[in-house]
Amino acid sequence: MLYARNKSVLKEVAKKIATNNIEIFKSQNDLYIFIEDIKNPFLKSVRRGTNKLQYMPVNYTPIVNVLLELGFLQKNPNRNKIEYIVTYCK
Repeated sequence: MLYARNKSVLKEVAKKIATNNIEIFKSQNDLYIFIEDIKNPFLKSVRRGTNKLQYMPVNYTPIVNVLLELGFLQKNPNRNKIEYIVTYCK
């Protein structure tokens, strides 16, 4: 279930993926950081220069699940690690 705040974040995530022509997230963490930058843009400057932070799935799973259910993203089945392919335009 998505709360109102997550619904607005979901819409912004989809919009920014499309307008920035993003085709792939090489790791789950990359996708979570992308969502975090939209959800809490003020934290971006705190994290500047590093992608080493690990984010808890509970914060992002509802948004990612909707993107997967809508077919906007798909997990790459050919990888050992989690990788997301953007499929909205395919």
